[in-house]
Amino acid sequence: MGITRTWNRADRNVCKYEGFACDYRPDFKRLSVAAADFNGYNFSGPDLQTKGLLDKLVDLAIFHANSNKFKGSVPDDIGVENIKYFYELDLSNNNYHGGFPTSVLAARQLTFLDISQQLPNNVGSTSALYLTFANNLFTGPIPNSIGRAKRLREVLLLGNNFSGCLPYEIGFLKTATVFDASCNKLTGPIPHSFACLTKIQILNLATNEFYGPVPEMVCKLPNLQNLSLSGNYFTQVGPECRKLIWMKRLDVRKNCIFDLPNQRTAQECREFFSKPRKCPNEKSLTIVPCSKNYGNAAAEFDQQSTVAAPPISYDALSPQNKPDTGVPSVAAINFNGYNFSGPDFQIQGFVDKLLDLSIFHANSNGFNGNVPNELDVQNINFLFELDLSNNKYTGGFPMSVLGATNLTFLDIRFNSFSGRSSKRSVQSRPGRAFP
Repeated sequence: MGITRTWNRADRNVCKYEGFACDYRPDFKRLSVAAADFNGYNFSGPDLQTKGLLDKLVDLAIFHANSNKFKGSVPDDIGVENIKYFYELDLSNNNYHGGFPTSVLAARQLTFLDISQQLPNNVGSTSALYLTFANNLFTGPIPNSIGRAKRLREVLLLGNNFSGCLPYEIGFLKTATVFDASCNKLTGPIPHSFACLTKIQILNLATNEFYGPVPEMVCKLPNLQNLSLSGNYFTQVGPECRKLIWMKRLDVRKNCIFDLPNQRTAQECREFFSKPRKCPNEKSLTIVPCSKNYGNAAAEFDQQSTVAAPPISYDALSPQNKPDTGVPSVAAINFNGYNFSGPDFQIQGFVDKLLDLSIFHANSNGFNGNVPNELDVQNINFLFELDLSNNKYTGGFPMSVLGATNLTFLDIRFNSFSGRSSKRSVQSRPGRAFP
């Protein structure tokens, strides 16, 4: 590209060299080399030695050299920590290898770092506002120390080979607006600490191996605009998360949520959950640092355990562990679209006898007749979903259903129920009508 031809050693005015820019240093009011921008210059080879260059440009504020072909190691003692106004370093999209130059993290004014190396354990020591490690070959877990980088506004970890479970310390990033760890090999549940990311606008965990329920507290984050969880193995979404799906702000395609469209096949989910999976930081995943009870494990229905559990149901009947006893029980029944018909299926004497049931779905069948009013589902402690929509039921609606203390979703649309409705309300999912 002929860039270096403009670097005339006879002309000592570096400000004229292509790729360099000068400005007046704030404290001395002296014209100095303030920026070096080599982005996309197609430089190659190990000849560019950052040590002996960067650390000698004591007035430098910005050094960009992305999308070149530099190789070799970046020295750990690069020396930029002594450059008073240095705040941007970009060495991405090169062929560097070896250890991450941890001395870079000591640069006092650093606000933007984009580099292709191994992620250090002390990454949280940085004062940067923007961390971009995207589209490299990083491996291993995300270091716990990331939670100490409390100035971070954007964290881009996408497109690497990160693995392991997310550290709960991410919940300390209270100023973060963007967190993107998509397209890695991360696994485990979403830590409850993510409920503390009150300024987060974009949260992307797509295309990994996350599992378990999607925490309701994450779906209630006040500034959340886009939550991408597609391409994982999540098994459950609650009412708050379903509101986001309805508003097209939550993407949960290609998961294992059996009552939603565009999910993985039953076989894919069975194969995934057939292998034992557990996070080493299991107990920490229920910690909510911003809660009054910080330090205590806050367990809610949406995440009873960090051990990988299969979807609530991919077969008609699915034994699960009852939350209060740990004894295997029938937790869910899914007859959706089974084309059952006739009055022979009697709900009374069936559903009300399954005292550990959480979910009963029988929509899009041909059931008809009456649903008995004395249906005793109010005695089922954990029942929170009842779906009888798209059938041919007639008669009065069984008001006893409203006595179910934990019911969060009720759908009886597209039947022929008649009579007066109760004044009592029940929380329903968006897009679902309660007559």
